[in-house]
Amino acid sequence: TDSVLIASVSDTLQNYFWSDGDAGASRYIATSGLFILSFENNYCSNLDTIIAYTDVPIPFTLGRDTSFCEGGNWSVDLNNLTADEYTWHTGAKSTDYTSSITEQVQATVRNGTCITHDTLEVTVYPYPLLDLGPDTLICETDSISIGSSISADSYLWDDGSLDSVRWISSAGQYKLAITTNNCTTKDSMFLTMDTLQELRLPKDTTFCQDESYFIEGYVDGATDYLWNDSMTTDSRWLEQTGTYVLAVSTRSCGVLTDSISVEVDQCFCHVWIPNTFTPNLLNSETDQLNNTFKPIIECPLKKYSLQIYNRWGQLIYESLDPKNTSWDGFYKNKELPSGAYVWQLVYQFEDSILTSQKGTVTILR
Repeated sequence: TDSVLIASVSDTLQNYFWSDGDAGASRYIATSGLFILSFENNYCSNLDTIIAYTDVPIPFTLGRDTSFCEGGNWSVDLNNLTADEYTWHTGAKSTDYTSSITEQVQATVRNGTCITHDTLEVTVYPYPLLDLGPDTLICETDSISIGSSISADSYLWDDGSLDSVRWISSAGQYKLAITTNNCTTKDSMFLTMDTLQELRLPKDTTFCQDESYFIEGYVDGATDYLWNDSMTTDSRWLEQTGTYVLAVSTRSCGVLTDSISVEVDQCFCHVWIPNTFTPNLLNSETDQLNNTFKPIIECPLKKYSLQIYNRWGQLIYESLDPKNTSWDGFYKNKELPSGAYVWQLVYQFEDSILTSQKGTVTILR
């Protein structure tokens, strides 16, 4: 698109003739080719030549402005232009360029004396932040909200809902994808439901003096037990009149409480348990008095269990019959040596509570 001025340096010549028909001491040349100038001065003539070369600019485009998410890149290669030189805005000289940051990219292409330019805007977007929080345990009667506090272009939950916040009250995995500037971030969390248990202590009751009453307040999944008298077990024996309150801490369903009132009363049915007996050999013909061990109980029983253990805790005798059985001091048809043995008696009178007693009995031979 350029032109060059060619002029004669002499002002004494009279006629000028160019090979393309032009006339004049000077002219502009805008095309390539061989140009011949003939000139005269009176009767003298001469000629000169000049060859003009025209460089052609190379048009090109880097394309439209572009954008992508962080971690991506944009690249271009101008190798197909066959230009003399390629220069980028960074000063690099190569046919190709790759960008992974937000910037304005400029390319300069030179073909001979002709120079062309083009620019392109590159924008890199960050991924939106998303954190649904850790996996969570809640009580089965509760619900919680989860979601993103970050403003985003769009939200998509695993159930197809499009709100930024979601209320949940069922166990399972929950997934959310948020998108901003076509950059998508995903996260998920698990919700576990803690079953609401029931704490139910026995009804208020009365039991006999010198007896004890067993109660249990176990709750599945409980973390702590605390009675109003500072005991921290889930079960216990009661021996005194009073009101006993149990508080059970659960993992996520709060604190469960219940209470029981008991009264220790004088009873007309008595239980006597010997502390010593003197068993004889099976074939002995001597004294037959006090040669077996059994509790003496005045009133009819609804339930009865007698167990006897040796010093190592081994069960050596058991009876569920309060009338017709007693212990003779033998185990597996072998006479046991003199010494103390532990007994445990569990019994229940009609219209009374289940009662447990423990003690020792001594064999004397």
